[in-house]
Amino acid sequence: MEHIEYTYVDEERQKEKVEELVIYKRKFIQKYHLQLTSEDIWVRNANDEYPRCILTHEQMSKFGMKPIVFIYYELCQHKLSYYVIHHYKYLPYKHDPILGFIPVMWYDAECICYEPNGRIVDFRFLQTLTTNSQFEAFCTKLESLDQLEIIPDPKYLGIPNINFSLTCSHDSREEEYHQQRIIRGFDMSELWNLDATISKFILPRLKAFREESPGFPSCFETKDEWKNVLGKMIDAFENIIDDNDREVNIIDPGLELFRRYFYMLWY
Repeated sequence: MEHIEYTYVDEERQKEKVEELVIYKRKFIQKYHLQLTSEDIWVRNANDEYPRCILTHEQMSKFGMKPIVFIYYELCQHKLSYYVIHHYKYLPYKHDPILGFIPVMWYDAECICYEPNGRIVDFRFLQTLTTNSQFEAFCTKLESLDQLEIIPDPKYLGIPNINFSLTCSHDSREEEYHQQRIIRGFDMSELWNLDATISKFILPRLKAFREESPGFPSCFETKDEWKNVLGKMIDAFENIIDDNDREVNIIDPGLELFRRYFYMLWY
């Protein structure tokens, strides 16, 4: 490998050049820690013995985000042309260590997903397909595979009392939150008001317990007495959910009863 000595512009000059670009290209430069040379070439690994030239600043300005990503991963024009033609089938993804594979914007892409069957293709694998015939054979095989089993999003099952997500379907965070719900059953929005989320989970079950429980604890004399206590617990959780008009004189006694008789909530 030939060793090339680059001269890099100062921080202020690079900042000026970055500000000429649209926001996604700025994020791409930040993601890969690119540095600009005095010849207006964007380089990766500037501090290494063998820094890698990515593309010129003029190319960075003119090219779309998808070609820039393909250039970065050293993928040929034939592959780029194929994915441009089939852009509606192949979407940008990356792997998150906690959330798994998640959809992203092109500047952040590290792999692509063939949407019809959910198969993920890493850009590094595409690098190993060195001839057009290899690449075309791979695409034919990939697109013939059956659809992967899709786990339904609990938020959109239409079943009450199993998901308490607070975001709407067109929220900008919904793609990320969808992955969270698939993996762990709830998304971050349920933590914003965790007291209300927990109350929403408990309330319908506590109401059902009050109606369905066939008996009552031995420390009570009648079933009605026990139901009255359960009613006060229910009032407390209903009041917690009503965030705009919480009454401490209802919540505190009800939660105290819930604590006191927690281990008696069974039959």
